[in-house]
Amino acid sequence: MTGSNHITRLFGNCVIEENFATGDRSFLGRSLSVYDEKAATWRQTWVDSAGAYLSFSGGMDGDDMVLSTEPVSDGVEVVVNRMVFADITPGSLFWRWQKSTDGADTWSDLWTITYNRRS
Repeated sequence: MTGSNHITRLFGNCVIEENFATGDRSFLGRSLSVYDEKAATWRQTWVDSAGAYLSFSGGMDGDDMVLSTEPVSDGVEVVVNRMVFADITPGSLFWRWQKSTDGADTWSDLWTITYNRRS
């Protein structure tokens, strides 16, 4: 599957807006991210065409950027979602959207994407 993610800096470069679309535009998503200086953490709000609303927070973990949700019950199990931005270079990165149902001890990949910058 292919897709695109248009990334824009807003409000004096304090906010990052992402607009994601699969290649066939069957799935669309948008996020707003900001660094919360008082809490010393990154915060991101994600919404999408499937009706999802997720709130992430986190920061650098070694060379990776990791943003996670708080644990939430889906009625069957307690779920934690996270995004891991790895192998970050000026022109690319590898991104994983992961889920844990065991208190964040183990993770399974839901989506993996290799991002390459377009000029």
